[in-house]
Amino acid sequence: MNPDLKQLYDELETLKQKIDNFYRSSSIDRNVQTALVERLGDNFPTVIGTSTAPTQSVAVNSTPTNITVPAQPSGSLQITYKGTIYYLLYR
Repeated sequence: MNPDLKQLYDELETLKQKIDNFYRSSSIDRNVQTALVERLGDNFPTVIGTSTAPTQSVAVNSTPTNITVPAQPSGSLQITYKGTIYYLLYR
């Protein structure tokens, strides 16, 4: 086989593989991920890691003395969006 055709064939196979990877939800090429983060900047939410969300105590001195509230979350994901930190609770 002609060496130029062989090289073209190999490059085409590499390109097909990269395109197939774009359609998979489990992996994004690191270079593509970096380019997206750089271009989107502060408009792209970034996960810092897990943490515990701030809590607040509320005293109830009247009736009813029992209030039903959402279950205590197991933790939270700390997300920064446009410079503001948000805590997304999970159980």
